[in-house]
Amino acid sequence: MRRWLAAGLLAVLAGAAGCVHEVVKPIRESTLMVARAGDTATLEWLGQPGMYYSVMWAPSRSGTAKWSLLPQATNLRGLRKDQPMKVEDRIPGNRERVYRLIQDKKPLMP
Repeated sequence: MRRWLAAGLLAVLAGAAGCVHEVVKPIRESTLMVARAGDTATLEWLGQPGMYYSVMWAPSRSGTAKWSLLPQATNLRGLRKDQPMKVEDRIPGNRERVYRLIQDKKPLMP
């Protein structure tokens, strides 16, 4: 009961400070599949018409890791239903990379 009350008070205080809390539902659930062979990672997902996709990467799962756009996987447009989309990423040395897929109805960057 205390946790709920505390969360309710924080939401009220945040609203009073000019912050807006909004629940955003995903446009469509997508699965990013990643396979690595040597120094190449292959990333695949199913695209949808009218959707734009961008892949981001980070050097680790750490909460402080810096996320960057993968240049060859920015604003890729889906053209047909369940379109297989595939991108390769070269990873220097024996390093780790973590990926995430961003999808939207408009390009991430113009």
